[in-house]
Amino acid sequence: MVLPEFGRDRNFNQRNGLDHGDNSPELRKVGMVAAGPDFKKGRTVTKDMKSIDVCPTICELLGVRSEHSDGRLMSELLTR
Repeated sequence: MVLPEFGRDRNFNQRNGLDHGDNSPELRKVGMVAAGPDFKKGRTVTKDMKSIDVCPTICELLGVRSEHSDGRLMSELLTR
């Protein structure tokens, strides 16, 4: 799984848009790429997922419990 730290600021500034900025949708919505035998090939998910969903998903892939996470399993991406 690969995802950026944050999105890009819609209004370029002295940091060339590399900023946490104004909490706009452009900053809060970022892409993610997942590949491997446990992920559906060619799948595009349009449903909103959150960064806190990454932990339970990785735990599921590793076969360990995710006891202290508020996120949910990103089952839309998985083959199982």
